[in-house]
Amino acid sequence: MAVELADIFSLMKKQRNGESGVLLNNGYTNIFYVCNSAGVLRAVGVSWLGDGCYVRAHPVDGPYPWHDGGRVFSRNS
Repeated sequence: MAVELADIFSLMKKQRNGESGVLLNNGYTNIFYVCNSAGVLRAVGVSWLGDGCYVRAHPVDGPYPWHDGGRVFSRNS
């Protein structure tokens, strides 16, 4: 089951200034799998890069490589 965007933004809000918490805040990517409005599964990367949080989405079958050190999130069933 995919994570909801609201779940991601809730976590980001708790660490809005780069505080310690569930999300990595060291430049590595937090990876979530989210269904878009058309029901297509996307990989969403969230990274804290010192001056703010960066969010990007990629096709799950695309060529974008995730680097070692990232953290993958999933929804509890």
